[in-house]
Amino acid sequence: MAIIIAKKPLACALTLSNEPPGCHEIEVGVFYDNEPTAHDAGWMAPVSLAIHAPGADLTPTVNSIRYLRDCLSNELVKQYVTFHLFFSHKHIPSKIPDPESLLQTPYNCTGRPPYENVTTTYMKEKNLLYPVNVARNIARDAAVTYFILPSDIELYPSPNLIPRFLNMIARNSKPLSTSKNPRVFPISIFEVDAKVQVPSTKTELRAMLANKTAIPFHKFVCPNCHNIPQGQQWMNAVETNRIKHYVKNAKRDAIAGRQSTFVKNVIMPELKKLFGTRNGCAL
Repeated sequence: MAIIIAKKPLACALTLSNEPPGCHEIEVGVFYDNEPTAHDAGWMAPVSLAIHAPGADLTPTVNSIRYLRDCLSNELVKQYVTFHLFFSHKHIPSKIPDPESLLQTPYNCTGRPPYENVTTTYMKEKNLLYPVNVARNIARDAAVTYFILPSDIELYPSPNLIPRFLNMIARNSKPLSTSKNPRVFPISIFEVDAKVQVPSTKTELRAMLANKTAIPFHKFVCPNCHNIPQGQQWMNAVETNRIKHYVKNAKRDAIAGRQSTFVKNVIMPELKKLFGTRNGCAL
C-alpha cells in the first residue's frame, strides 16, 4: 500500500476524520467534484481516503492525486486529505513510486485532468470486484482523530457538523452521560436532485422535502432501513445551532454497526467481509 499524507497538522481531540472509500475507476472524478466543495461548506478537517488502484490503474491514480494536490484553485486537498492506495497481491503494479520523492516535483497543470475521459481501466479489463470493506478498514485504521465519520465519497457532510458534534460531546448531557460503552451516532442521509443546490440548513432541507427535490436516502429501495427515529418530531422542531442526542432506539442501535455512515469512536471493530453486499450483489 502507498500513502500520500496531508500536510496540515491537527489535534486529534479537536476534530473528526471523514473516511470515504474509493476506486480509481469511478471515484477520483467524484472526489474532485465533491470534496473541495464539502470542505468549503464547513468540513475543514482530515479526510482519510482509501483508493483501490490495482495493476496499471496505479499510475493514472497517482497522477490524478498529484493534479488534485497541485492544480486546484485552493490547497484544501493538499492540506487535509491523506490518500491510501491499495491493491491485491495478485495485481501488484509493475512500478510503485516513492510518495515522498514523487511529490517533490510539482505536477504539470497545463493539460486536462488525468481522470477526465477515461475509457477503460485495469480493473474493468480484469473484471475485478471492488473490495469496498477493505477500503473502509484502511481509511478507518489510518484516521488520526478519536471520532471518525465513515462515509461514501459522494456524500456531503452537513456544514459545521464538527464543531456542533463536539459541542454535544462536551456538554455530555443525557443520554450520553449515562453510558460508558463505545458510542455510535447514526446520521440520516438525504438524496437531492442533481439539478438543485445541496441544502445547508434543516430549514432548506425541509422545503426541499416538501417540494420533492429531496427524499430520504433509499426511499424507493429500502425505506425501513433508514427510518429516522422520531423523525417527524425532529423535522417539526425549531432549528438551532446545536446537535442534540435525545433518543435511544434499540432497533437502530442494533443495525448501526452495519451502516456505512455514522460518527463513532475508534473502538469499533473492523469489517470482516472483503466486499459489501446489497440484495445479494457484491458492492
